[in-house]
Amino acid sequence: MTNRHCQLVPFALSSLLALLIAGCVNVQPPVVYYNLTPLAMEHHQQAVAGAHNPLAIGLGPVLFPETLDEARIAYRLDPQRLKYDDFHRWSGPLADDFTNVLMENIAAQLPEQATIALFPWGSYFQPTHRLTLNVSRFDGKLGDEVVLTTRWTMTNASGKKSIISRKSTIRVKTAGNDYQELVTALSQAVADLSSEITGFLGKESQNPVRTD
Repeated sequence: MTNRHCQLVPFALSSLLALLIAGCVNVQPPVVYYNLTPLAMEHHQQAVAGAHNPLAIGLGPVLFPETLDEARIAYRLDPQRLKYDDFHRWSGPLADDFTNVLMENIAAQLPEQATIALFPWGSYFQPTHRLTLNVSRFDGKLGDEVVLTTRWTMTNASGKKSIISRKSTIRVKTAGNDYQELVTALSQAVADLSSEITGFLGKESQNPVRTD
């Protein structure tokens, strides 16, 4: 082996070692996926007693802001700014997850004879009430609190007459500084909203069905 070859071998090895070290330094953390969860059944209290008229709730559409229409979890920096995390993501569309969990929470607080279906429902389902929501904020600050702001509207069976339209702002403190606690608090906010809605339904269920 010539002197030149002897010099090239250590150089090649050192270059390879440098590349390996650089690769280790630049290893990206794994992406973690989250989803909202319905409130555990033991925490639900039936908000709607045996109804004078069995309720059939048509839920939807549920409108979400464009700022939350992506997989990356958004967290609040200040009142004017959101930041998205590339390594902490929703496991599916957030609007769909929100709507499904809200439906489960509401259903758990309704009497057994009540029914609930998601928009668009089939012709077989005849709602006594329709519930639509326009979510304007659903985010939080790590280690602080989450905020859910929405306007929910209950209409009659035809959807032509508003029974109630209410703007609701729900705040839930996070129990820690990580994303798991942020998502847990967001799930609790959805549960609190469902309790607010079923609290109204408890009164509404004692009234005659509104069709006009």
